[in-house]
Amino acid sequence: VRRPLLQKSSTLRGPELRFRLHALAALGRANPAVLEIVSVDRTLRRPKTFFGTGLVAFSMTTSLWMACAVLAISGWGFMVHLAATNTILQTIVEERLRGRVMSFYTMAFFGTVPIGSLLGGIVADRFGAPITVRLSGLVCLAGGAWFSHQLPAVRAGVRSIYLERGIITVPAVDTGAKTL
Repeated sequence: VRRPLLQKSSTLRGPELRFRLHALAALGRANPAVLEIVSVDRTLRRPKTFFGTGLVAFSMTTSLWMACAVLAISGWGFMVHLAATNTILQTIVEERLRGRVMSFYTMAFFGTVPIGSLLGGIVADRFGAPITVRLSGLVCLAGGAWFSHQLPAVRAGVRSIYLERGIITVPAVDTGAKTL
């Protein structure tokens, strides 16, 4: 989206610029593979903030190297969010319904991409690519804020299912008995 603006301030052109931008976004996406998902709170709140903020920052940059750094951070937020939601969804659904739920999730995710691309193209045609990317980032941040507001209820529901299935356990109460 920002290639025309970045080409003016960079010696890279065409396919080489596109390759570098995609490579840095992919680097950010590959990094979460080494992270362990520890906290529902951290892995569901922070990535949306990084992704939305990354899009807003990307919409304002004209430096190639700054764009690459922002894309890596944004790609990280995107992948951690996807990994966390996918993991939670698969663990809270009953075994017999997992395939149906995951196929619906996949269809909903990939099915909305063309609609978002169409809307993004309409907005970009009218207002320009930087404003479109900035609006997309702001929508992500607003969605993240709404989800953060709903997170306590989601956490309570997920926790009860995790306790029932033995994924997490209730800590033992200290009775004061001495142990070896």
